[in-house]
Amino acid sequence: MSSSHQGQQQPSGPPYAPQTASLGGLPSVIPDVPITSVFLLLYVIFGIIHFVVFRKNKARGHKFIFSAMMFGFCKIRIATMSLRIAWACYPRNVSLGIAAQIFVYVGTVILFIMNWFFAQRIVRALHPRLGWSTSYRIFHRAGLFLLILCLIMLIVAALQSFFTLSKNIHRIDRYLQLTGSTYFAAFAFGPNSLILISLAIPRRGIEKFGEGRMRSNITMLFMASTVLSLGAAFRAGTGYVPPVPIRDPSPWYFSKTCFYVFDFLVEILVVIFYAMVRFDLRFHVPDGAKGPGDYAPNNKKVTGHPVESRETIQEYETDIFSDARTLADSLKYPGSTLAPDGRTGVWKVKRTSASSRGSDGASTRHSIMDTTSTYSRDYSWAAPLYEEPQVPRVPSYALGTVEMPNIMAVSTSEHRESFGGPSRHTSGYSSRQNSLVRYTWPNPGSPGIQEEDV
Repeated sequence: MSSSHQGQQQPSGPPYAPQTASLGGLPSVIPDVPITSVFLLLYVIFGIIHFVVFRKNKARGHKFIFSAMMFGFCKIRIATMSLRIAWACYPRNVSLGIAAQIFVYVGTVILFIMNWFFAQRIVRALHPRLGWSTSYRIFHRAGLFLLILCLIMLIVAALQSFFTLSKNIHRIDRYLQLTGSTYFAAFAFGPNSLILISLAIPRRGIEKFGEGRMRSNITMLFMASTVLSLGAAFRAGTGYVPPVPIRDPSPWYFSKTCFYVFDFLVEILVVIFYAMVRFDLRFHVPDGAKGPGDYAPNNKKVTGHPVESRETIQEYETDIFSDARTLADSLKYPGSTLAPDGRTGVWKVKRTSASSRGSDGASTRHSIMDTTSTYSRDYSWAAPLYEEPQVPRVPSYALGTVEMPNIMAVSTSEHRESFGGPSRHTSGYSSRQNSLVRYTWPNPGSPGIQEEDV
């Protein structure tokens, strides 16, 4: 033991090696390098996925900057893993240890900020007047400001502890780190608190945004926020434990297993989870939203022309694209339209007014359908618009008996003879060939043409 302590003698000048145990401890080639390499690979893969999603969304006009933020977070974690591997290969290099620890603090904040904005959008959807109020704006921005302030405080305290041996300064730095880590834990759980309060307050309708059911999006955010809160709470809890000197069997809460589980595993789970559920579609809101009702334009109307509604027939709390029955129900009413409410964003089946129907030929049939009563059983509107012309009646003077030759049975010469032409009989012809067939034109209401031999 004495030789090991002699081998870990402090350098003559700053930066100084840490004197107390911390979460994760000093890295080593085994097992830190294999574990860190796995995390490095995962962050590379899902960083590329989020970047590709961001580029494709941007190309089609779908603005969602949080995909770019997720890509930035993955890049920070790639740098963190690389520094951790380098520190494991060179454990006496204090500068590598300082850089690795600073990057651990910086990366987590990005996920906290994303969930904070998602919680704001849910609050505005459930309670538009509260979510868009000035007081909530101040609260939202103050929370972000304090988060950035605590991040700076943690970085300064971590750096200062490496460049001084004063116990008093170390005590102050510990208090700063406790304050920052505690606020991180509270801020990580903040989205869950806002969601629970919003669900407890009575509300009138929902301003739907993004895709999928609102309850599903709330559940996803709640799960991601809970996982991040677990890691932040554990890190804050280890800071309240009295400092212990560095020794080989470190306490279980400072072990490498706890470090990788509560620092990096919880984060990569959120990164993978958001990529799988397509959070770029679920938490997207229209550009330029500035007040209540601005989330509604994200919902597309089913009808191809503007409509004006008189009366609400049915109302749906869910997204029509998530529930196929909703769209089918709207087709039961021929004189209705399916459109979101401008104030609440709830999809409603409404009776169409006469003033909104087009007057051109293409919309004539639609107008006939709309003017029919919603609950009427008369389907006369389904009749053709233009009736086919009827066959004219035959004049009375044309009715009578007409004698016509049997063209299919007589030759040309016999045909002339039948009508008074020169008689040129040819032997071998039967009496049927020289006969005439009398056709009687049917009177109105008769069964058909009559045929008799003359």
